[in-house]
Amino acid sequence: MKLAVSPGHGEKTPHGMWTALSCLLAPLVVLAWILRDAIASLGSGLWGPAEPWLDGDFVGNFWCQWRTARLFHDGREWMASLAWPEGGGDLLLAFPNRLDAWLAAPFFDPDNLSFCWNLQAVFHLGMALLAVVLAARLAGASWAASAGASALFTLSPTILHELAGGRMATFIVWPGLLAMGSWAAALRSPLPRSATFLGAVTGALLALQAWGYPYHALVVGVILVLAGLTGAGSARISWRPALAMFSLCLLLAGPYLWKLQSLSTFLAVLEPPSGYTALPLAGVLGLASVPERFRLYAPVLPALLVALSWKGSRPWALAALGGLFLALGPVLKWNLGQGGVDSPLAWLWQHLPVLSRMHHPVRAAPLALGAACIALALFLHRVTVGRPFATFLPLVPWVGTWLAAPAIRMVTSWSIADAPPGIAAARWLSHNADGAVVDVLGGEQLGGLALQPWHRRPLLEGAQGYESSPDRPWTPLQKELVWQVRLLAHGDGADVTTMHDFVGAGFSHALVVKGRSPGAGEVSDSTELLERICGPPVFQDGQAFVYRLP
Repeated sequence: MKLAVSPGHGEKTPHGMWTALSCLLAPLVVLAWILRDAIASLGSGLWGPAEPWLDGDFVGNFWCQWRTARLFHDGREWMASLAWPEGGGDLLLAFPNRLDAWLAAPFFDPDNLSFCWNLQAVFHLGMALLAVVLAARLAGASWAASAGASALFTLSPTILHELAGGRMATFIVWPGLLAMGSWAAALRSPLPRSATFLGAVTGALLALQAWGYPYHALVVGVILVLAGLTGAGSARISWRPALAMFSLCLLLAGPYLWKLQSLSTFLAVLEPPSGYTALPLAGVLGLASVPERFRLYAPVLPALLVALSWKGSRPWALAALGGLFLALGPVLKWNLGQGGVDSPLAWLWQHLPVLSRMHHPVRAAPLALGAACIALALFLHRVTVGRPFATFLPLVPWVGTWLAAPAIRMVTSWSIADAPPGIAAARWLSHNADGAVVDVLGGEQLGGLALQPWHRRPLLEGAQGYESSPDRPWTPLQKELVWQVRLLAHGDGADVTTMHDFVGAGFSHALVVKGRSPGAGEVSDSTELLERICGPPVFQDGQAFVYRLP
């Protein structure tokens, strides 16, 4: 193997294949040990929010993956049969992330959901850790320093924030981390053609990150620009790599981003199902007063301050600090739920609709940690080369493993049933319904989406009820039917004539499921009204009620 030239001092250090493999696998082994209980439950309980079937993000991601898998396997476009009878609008309107669904499509199985969902999480997390080590290595650090610095990423549970919130789509950060590595290699390359090629590779990875989640791509772009402008690499870097990067990124992701831009004004007004989340200042310091998934590994900030002291690692340290600044959001807070002060980002968030849609600035934290790992790896490499007594230094960032492990386990070790309430009723409908289904209590919990993968009937429920959509307003029929569903949910306003309207539109059954409504009384009121109009339920299991429309 060729000798790797370390940046800044010209010394050469031999690296064997086994050294590289060991340093790549070491962070994975450590994380597997930390998450051993969760990995043992890979096929027996969902990883994610404590109440997944009441979480709009989880259900939305789950339904999006099922819909994409159906399209992959048998070519059926299920979006067209969501908002029956008029057909649904563009899926981007509700769930503007596709990469995770495409990757999951070949093997996604709703009847084996725990294994499918959790295996995706293992894959994406493992890819992120590998990408961090590779990025640091491509930046010029040794394998040992790269693996040691990856502790900043591995032991900070912020990447699992998205998994704990049920958002597999925004759990994917490895394309952006790989983009940092290819960009670091482009900045260091002495050959113009090689630098331009690596810039193009960076652009392709940046486009892939945009398909996963556009905000992540924006954060990565800011980090790459900061690293380039502050001198990460040759002082005579050409403009060609940057041009290749941005050109290929726009070519590959431009149409998709343009489509999202047309929806940005509308999307900006929607409240996020899980609220607004940003990284608090106490979380940057790793203090226990902050919930686990908002907490960085405590040595992150000291490591960045140390990396700032050497010019070789300073550009990536500054880029990491820039990424963390984005993660703090437009309002700086010490803890969650407290008042704060406006940051310089507040003006941008206020005047750019695209940014105002980004309800969760904390999503920038994992990418900022990737840049922090590169900075620390370069510094560790600098201080260990030629100093045998300092060879233990790359192990120092891992000293706090036993302190950080409980916080990571808290984020991922859920044992939640992988079937939604009403699954038996959905299976009954799949064999007995001869028309569309009215999901009475779907509402904000997206209950109809949760059960459609099992009953596979066209349905009407509130998830797609975006009356303010500029490019697809409701039809009069949709408005009337959805209004009647809302009345049914509250147990009033509906009569036999209303049921005839539903039947005329193609519905055959109404479904009411307990455990999806904010108030238990709503279930009781709805079932009493439906029994007066439709007669006794044709299916009932104590959890769900199915009525045949007259």
